[in-house]
Amino acid sequence: MASAFAPRSFVFSVLRSFALLAAITSAAIAQEAAGAAPAAQNNQPSFTLRVQRNVIVVRVVVRDPHGRAVRGLQEQDFRVFDNGKLQEIGTFAVETPSAAGSSPGKGFGPGSAAATASHPAEPTAASTPVTYLAFYFDDLNSAFDSVVRSREAAEKFIAGLPATERIAIFTSSGTQPLDFTDDRQRLDEALLKLHPASRLSPKADCPQITDYLASQIVNLEDPGAYSILRDEAINGCGQDAHSVSDALLRMQAQAAYSVYVMQARTDLANLDSVIERIALMPGERQVMVVSDGFMPLEMRDRVERVVDHALGARVIISALDGAGLAVRLREADASQHYAPDADLTGIYRTYDQNRESEATGTLAEVADGTGGEFFHNSNDLLDGLRRILAPPEVSYVLTFSPQRLKYDGAFHSVKVTLVSGHGLTVQARKGYFAPQERKKPDEVAKEQIHDAVFSEEPLRDLPLTIDAEARKTGESSEEILVQARLDVRDLPFQQRGDRSIDDVTFTVALLDRDGKFVSGSQQNRSLTLRKTTLAELEKSGLSFQAHVSVKAGAYTVRVVVRESQGGEMAALSRSVEAPL
Repeated sequence: MASAFAPRSFVFSVLRSFALLAAITSAAIAQEAAGAAPAAQNNQPSFTLRVQRNVIVVRVVVRDPHGRAVRGLQEQDFRVFDNGKLQEIGTFAVETPSAAGSSPGKGFGPGSAAATASHPAEPTAASTPVTYLAFYFDDLNSAFDSVVRSREAAEKFIAGLPATERIAIFTSSGTQPLDFTDDRQRLDEALLKLHPASRLSPKADCPQITDYLASQIVNLEDPGAYSILRDEAINGCGQDAHSVSDALLRMQAQAAYSVYVMQARTDLANLDSVIERIALMPGERQVMVVSDGFMPLEMRDRVERVVDHALGARVIISALDGAGLAVRLREADASQHYAPDADLTGIYRTYDQNRESEATGTLAEVADGTGGEFFHNSNDLLDGLRRILAPPEVSYVLTFSPQRLKYDGAFHSVKVTLVSGHGLTVQARKGYFAPQERKKPDEVAKEQIHDAVFSEEPLRDLPLTIDAEARKTGESSEEILVQARLDVRDLPFQQRGDRSIDDVTFTVALLDRDGKFVSGSQQNRSLTLRKTTLAELEKSGLSFQAHVSVKAGAYTVRVVVRESQGGEMAALSRSVEAPL
């Protein structure tokens, strides 16, 4: 099992680059008369924003008896409960897939801006991808035949996608990742290298101890689980009946349990890293988990945190059971090294079914919680990919802020119901974990800027205009000139004596044609303005300029502005082509 996960290294390298290039530089707006305080101060921002309440995001898909998503629901049709207590819905949005035909890349993904948005999306270059799909193959918990079938289905599915799509291949073991690309040959090569990473799996030992059996013995001292392992140890492994004691079986089960816990922790941590990676992409984003399923084993809180992370990053996770309609009966499974005695066959069958239900239940929970779908009980995996990677016709995004929330990390169950929902099913997350501590205002500000940078949606809390153009700076060098202008008349200045005070942070990021971060810079303007200076600035606007050296190619320029008093933001994107 790999100790390091390559997708996380991708994320860290991007963030390190951004941190280095986003060193804050200060610039003065104007100087007052001699002896007066400067209009802009060269210092770090003194954040005084209003700290937002904890906001819980719940994506809801409502389906009719035929499995079709239900349209036309309004905020008043929903009820949200936190630990059984009715909550006030803070915001409500309707999300639908982007308009058909608007781009060749709309074949999958969570959809674009909510239907309630009042402004159209910014134009992007034709070469800029609009959807990103990360395949996450669970090679730690999948059988060889499952991996082969699922990778063949993925290869055929990818071959049918438009060239504008960007695909990535990741694994739960962290081996041989392939970052987002449109290179079909590299994708095919990455898929061919997939194989089960089972060298540490207790299933290879004798007796074969599944994660379910190990959990039943370690946590419940289940007599039936002891009977199964004892029978296999004696009749399947040829061990002496007198030496197969409960103490020995428990020791073996404990050793297996520890490995399974480590694998579950690795599986969820690496899935979380994939979410972190795809969250840096500027378009529509979806993760496809392909797995035979696994027991969460003391990881229930981690499952919920993965769901919460995906919801916060607006990433939909879907899941596909790679085993399909696999043989579930041990007595009919040729891969098993022995057949149990007739009197134990029923017990084996019950335990295998229980294991299957709980293991695939983990996949279903993650998919349901993030608005995705779980495809199982079918050998047509290609059809499954085509079905579940098409976004639901409509989904509803609700938020609520728990009242008097304790910062204790406790789990809160969430239930979404319909006021009148006879015959309809509601798909939504099952809960969330309370935070351990309050975030500091400057941490909130940094997170908000970061999230806005790696998003393609325009933000219009503040009136912002931007322009970007490529130009040559030498025979073999080019740069992109970015200019932005902020209308300060809408800034919520704090009044201190005769001064109007606010901090404004300008951030510019450059993304390549694959949506990967290339370069960025940041400037902070600390405004302490008298009436005359404010009046002049209201006429001219607050200007920002950045020069970014580039190679030839297609780029997206993203400009994000945030002011500190009210935490209001603006963000716009422009596509720029730097010619050869």
